[in-house]
Amino acid sequence: MITFLKIKNLGLIKDVELDLKQELIALTGETGAGKTMVLSAIDALLGKKIATNLLAQAENTSVEAEFEIVDEDFLNRLKAEEFLIEDNRLIVSRIFSKDGKSKSFLGGRAVPATLLGEYLSELIFVHGQKDQAKLTKSGFALNAVDQYADHNHRDILKAHQEMFLELKQMRLALAQFDEEIAVKEHERLRLEQMIQDIQDVNPADNEDAELTNKINNLQNTEKIKIALSIVGELAESTNLDTIEKASKLVASLASGDTRFQEIQTKLNMVIEELVSTSSWANALSLEMSGQEMSLDELEDRRFKINRLCKLYGPSLEQVINNFNQAELTLAQLADPGSYRAQLIEKITAQEIRISDFAQKLSKNREKVAKQLGDLVTKELKDLMLSEAEFVVAVEKVELLSSHHGQNGIDKVEFIFRSNKNLSFGNLAKIASGGELSRLMLALEVVMAQVGHQATMIFDEVDAGVGGKAAIEIGKRLKRLAKASQVVLVTHLPQIAAFSQTHLVVEKSQDPNEISTSVKRVQGETQKMEISRMLAGLAGSESALQHAEELLKLAQSA
Repeated sequence: MITFLKIKNLGLIKDVELDLKQELIALTGETGAGKTMVLSAIDALLGKKIATNLLAQAENTSVEAEFEIVDEDFLNRLKAEEFLIEDNRLIVSRIFSKDGKSKSFLGGRAVPATLLGEYLSELIFVHGQKDQAKLTKSGFALNAVDQYADHNHRDILKAHQEMFLELKQMRLALAQFDEEIAVKEHERLRLEQMIQDIQDVNPADNEDAELTNKINNLQNTEKIKIALSIVGELAESTNLDTIEKASKLVASLASGDTRFQEIQTKLNMVIEELVSTSSWANALSLEMSGQEMSLDELEDRRFKINRLCKLYGPSLEQVINNFNQAELTLAQLADPGSYRAQLIEKITAQEIRISDFAQKLSKNREKVAKQLGDLVTKELKDLMLSEAEFVVAVEKVELLSSHHGQNGIDKVEFIFRSNKNLSFGNLAKIASGGELSRLMLALEVVMAQVGHQATMIFDEVDAGVGGKAAIEIGKRLKRLAKASQVVLVTHLPQIAAFSQTHLVVEKSQDPNEISTSVKRVQGETQKMEISRMLAGLAGSESALQHAEELLKLAQSA
């Protein structure tokens, strides 16, 4: 519920602060005083646009509110999104510049206006004369029945919705599979050809680089042989004998002289390197002389591998990776009939489950619809529609047909007749404005029994009623306020008298600066306001007496 509301520079409102409680709150005042500005402030918090002519030109327009959150699930969602919550209280605000651009804040964070509206639409329900039309909209009646049902019903509904979505995805997968079967066959042939081509060559990792080295070596065979022969003979040449003699001679002179010791060490290293290099050259020469493939064979092998790289590469590494992946993909495509049969089996099993849940939902709805219709009809009788009947009609569609949707197989509609001599009909066609007002109120009073703890705002939904009916509406609104915070904009004194907080919107009398204020009235000041609403003149003796009677009646209700 809203515990605090601050409005600044909106229309004629310069600066208004309201402390509110969970009770029936009435907003009254002369026509044109600015009651609509308070509702415009609520619209701003719901993320709606505000007409630029209502925005201040010199300063920013702002609306700020504090909400007390009692719904644990909603509270946990806010905390999970890391919005700032203190003592279960949430602060929101919206600031407008003169050109209509706005900044929105929710729980200490800047958010888009749409997101602000999404969250606050769960905390505020606005019912105006235009909102009465939703009674006739498709889906509203179904949603009302589901809300009035117990938690078990809503759990079944949630499960049905999830299964329906899964079924939709399964059916889509099957349709796509059937559409792509020709494409998959072409892909299968392509993969088989790739695998065959690569298997025919059977390349090894890094073989292309090794082939290039071998081919280069064969193309320079004579030069390589001569070079390796010379290197191989180094250990047998007179040069090595000379170095060995020099090493021995230096060793005989090296005693006690580190310079000769260093020369001897380096000569020995030269001898070791010559012997090692000569051995390696002789081994390499033997290896090359035993080459298994000729130059032509190596060139042909390289051509085949290069062809694979062009077709399935570009690199040999990629060719081998594609080969491995192709084998996996081909295994999946090898038996499309089996995959399709498995998919159809899953779809059939899902359809059976959905049908079972849809029938459970339908059975529950028929029971709840009867209860809801009877309770609303009873409320209508107390609202001076003694002959009226309200029925929640449930019509089934065929299971798993195109009309079977995520909410089940039921089409739910509100139908009505104002007396027993008339036929039932759609609300939009046969209910008057006054009847729609009372229908909406009766439904809300009944729905409040399952409690949603939201703030409910009624904008002149009492239009078209008066007298005793207005008094009964006042009683129902006061009863509704026990479950939810109720804010009401009204011109009827019979209803305003039932409010626990009565706020009067007044336009200033200063001709130099016209502004609107909102003040709370109680006791004598409330009696004066009720008398004004009754007679059009505040202070009329007869109106004051009538006002006092109304207030006493309201207090005892």
